[in-house]
Amino acid sequence: MKASHPITLLASLAILAGCGGSQTVPQTTSPQNRVHQASGPRGEVLYVFTNHGTRMFSYPDLREAGSFNSNYDFRGGCSDDNASTIYLHDEASGPALREFPVGSKHLIRTITPPTGYDFRGCSVDPANGNVATVTEKIRTDRPAWIAVYPPGSSEPAKYRYQRYDLYVSCAYDDESNLFVLGVNTLYDGVLVELQNGDAKLQKVSLKSNLLRGPIQWDGQYLSSQISSGYPLEVYQLSISGLKGKLVSEAHYPHSRGPAWILGNTLVAPSESHRGLGFYNYPDGGRTTRRYHRNEFQFIYGAAIAPSH
Repeated sequence: MKASHPITLLASLAILAGCGGSQTVPQTTSPQNRVHQASGPRGEVLYVFTNHGTRMFSYPDLREAGSFNSNYDFRGGCSDDNASTIYLHDEASGPALREFPVGSKHLIRTITPPTGYDFRGCSVDPANGNVATVTEKIRTDRPAWIAVYPPGSSEPAKYRYQRYDLYVSCAYDDESNLFVLGVNTLYDGVLVELQNGDAKLQKVSLKSNLLRGPIQWDGQYLSSQISSGYPLEVYQLSISGLKGKLVSEAHYPHSRGPAWILGNTLVAPSESHRGLGFYNYPDGGRTTRRYHRNEFQFIYGAAIAPSH
């Protein structure tokens, strides 16, 4: 199964608001060549988001393959296995989602939130390339909503579950159903679903204690992270007919969230946020690999994106 991968933000972080629509920046060099240079033996690129910029590494050999300049301050983003691009959250020069070819620093386009809103998380529909984003209101009198941008469009379709004004994370499954993690007035986690072809969000019946952090489709199940504490906990959830149940639960010692899942690998910042831990997913337990760089004073998160 193909997976759509969100890179979700730490719960305490939010993308600052901006205004405007989308713009396309012409490409002047071949992105295919840049992707080939950055990707590893399996054609994958590891992104590491730090307080000193974003680094790219070929994966799994972890050879450094480039970094983004100080004009960008990326904290997360999203990609999917069917595409050769990745959307990155930028906080530096106005909050935005910026689209790049995987492994390249060559900007394709920029999506900015409407005035008065932030972007929190995003997910890409693997079937058609639609990009869903979670918006966050800046002023309390503005309702939050989910925006879905078709490829190349600056005009999103908007969705909102009327009872909840705060959304945290979103994830497409491999059948183009969109799941959204929200918070009710008691700050309990609530899961809603925009089923493929539907026009409204519907609540999924699921215990709220399983919904405390970012969500991500792992190729078979919806994963839910408890990423604010230590150690990182990840639940696998089966969703059918607007009913959810717990499939598995695992702990990932020495790491905090947010985590990134690709196949049977989970990668997450270390407890000190100065390194990365790699784990077998969904088994959890001890790290299979650790990566540490002294210059990484704080790692916000990481992502592994396939290139084509």
